[in-house]
Amino acid sequence: MNADIGTKLRSLSIERIDPPQGGPLKGQRRTWRGRTAALLLAAVALASGLAGAYWERDRLAAELARLGDVLHLNAPAKEPAGTALRSDQTQAPGGAQGGAHGQTQPPAVAVLPPVVGSGYVIAERMVTLKPEIGGRILSVPVETGQTVKAGDRIALMDNRTAIIQSKIARSNLANTEVNVERIRLSLAKAEKDAARAERLKERGVVSENAWEDNALTVHQLRQDLNAARQAIETARLQVEAQERNLQLHEIVAPFDGIVAERLVRTGDILAAGTEGAPGGGIAILLDPTSLAIDVDVAQSNTVRITSGQSGTAVFDAFPDAPLEVRVRAVLPVASAQKGTITVRLDFLAPPPAVLPNMSVKVTFDGRKPTGSGHT
Repeated sequence: MNADIGTKLRSLSIERIDPPQGGPLKGQRRTWRGRTAALLLAAVALASGLAGAYWERDRLAAELARLGDVLHLNAPAKEPAGTALRSDQTQAPGGAQGGAHGQTQPPAVAVLPPVVGSGYVIAERMVTLKPEIGGRILSVPVETGQTVKAGDRIALMDNRTAIIQSKIARSNLANTEVNVERIRLSLAKAEKDAARAERLKERGVVSENAWEDNALTVHQLRQDLNAARQAIETARLQVEAQERNLQLHEIVAPFDGIVAERLVRTGDILAAGTEGAPGGGIAILLDPTSLAIDVDVAQSNTVRITSGQSGTAVFDAFPDAPLEVRVRAVLPVASAQKGTITVRLDFLAPPPAVLPNMSVKVTFDGRKPTGSGHT
């Protein structure tokens, strides 16, 4: 722009014309004065144009500066070089990270999100007591929440028929034993008779046929004695079977525990296996010392769960009282439907108010060293 203005000014410059000797003519003076006025008007117009051009330039410059400020404010902030280090680290000479005295810091630890699993409390020893035979309930001497010992009666079914059958079996056993004794005595007498007949036969007092009859009697009695002894064994097995059948009418606790729920009342009729029983059994018995936790964890976190790892369990029933737990094992079967694995945990201390089937959420420690190879 400055070059163009200079060119225009040179084009408007006035070349000096020397007047002829003897003085300028009158017509020439008028011509010179007209040219001078025209040049002055042109200079004024040029000065006005230049002033407008400079004003327009200043206005455009101010507008560009304003747009630059707006773009600078909207641009994302960039971190200055060297901020990749933590605030507690300094750059040691030679590019190594060090502390205040240039010492090498330990490897950085990547803080991963904690592993969280949800599940339920389980009782590893909890059974539903069911009768093996059908019958009417005569008594249920326990209540829900009652503590029992192994062998304590939980329920008694109508056993009157079983008692009669047991008595019959015992009577049969007694009869077979008497029969064995009778045959044994008969055999002893027959053996004596046969021995005497043998001696008389040698002296010719007894005929050959009489001796053979005595020998045959001894042989038959021995066979009868063996059969009677087998009958005794059979009778004893029948007695044992009736005793077992009688015992099946009495349902007892298989271990020390607590009656979690009583499912029948006196007078209820149960089928074998309790297919038609109210509640599907007689009672539910659990061992409170066998409580554990099963939680589902995403399969992607499998490598972050190890045996012996600690965690914190928070129960929906009392969220303000977390309990410390420890991983016992990762169960060897994963769920294809849910995409999870099941982790079993033990309580570090006996839980005071935890019950089976309570929902719980367990949080595991999520810290792992950088470069461990696990995610």
